[in-house]
Amino acid sequence: MSDLFLSLHDMDYPKDSWHLVVVDNGSRDKTLEILSAWQVKMHNFETVIYNEANKGFAAANNQGITYALKNSPDYIVLLNDDIVVEPNWLNVMIDKMEQNKDIGLAQPLITRYPEINKINTFGNACQFIGFGFCWLEGQDINLTLKNYQPAYLSFSAVVIRSEVFRQIMKILIFVSAPGSRIGIYLLSKVPLSIIATNFQAKKIKSDISGWKKTAII
Repeated sequence: MSDLFLSLHDMDYPKDSWHLVVVDNGSRDKTLEILSAWQVKMHNFETVIYNEANKGFAAANNQGITYALKNSPDYIVLLNDDIVVEPNWLNVMIDKMEQNKDIGLAQPLITRYPEINKINTFGNACQFIGFGFCWLEGQDINLTLKNYQPAYLSFSAVVIRSEVFRQIMKILIFVSAPGSRIGIYLLSKVPLSIIATNFQAKKIKSDISGWKKTAII
């Protein structure tokens, strides 16, 4: 997990433009000590949400997203604790989504760690019977298909436009008014934004979210 924080600390993205929130999902090791140490080192890491028990991946993500939305971000970023980001990854992601407002969710090219020349996933695909799998998993990093449209994105690392959540809430509360419409957003993968995942070393699920007023995307 320290590899994640070190890589976030070294990002090129302006440090006053994003905030870091960690959801600790009932860890029983030295995770809280590590988090406390990094809060001292990172001025924009102020909030840790503690769960006494592991509430699961989706519930922990929802906690972080709910907290972030209260701060009116432009984007929300979800990152697993086993991710290591490249310094420019967030700049590339934000630029891509700013250029195309139809992109609601975007995923970087995720490689293995430390085998960063091997792909972990470039957006996920579905088999004909419906099971999902990591697209191009294990292939060389240069083997990417520019026109490939993923069936769904890997939520180990994803940038989400906040407006997506607002549109979802309109659906959930059945808002209907003359002239109103629910936005349809594209999924996107960004090959020039690269991060790595140490997927064989998962011990806890501490999920990261933040905001760009901008948010950590």
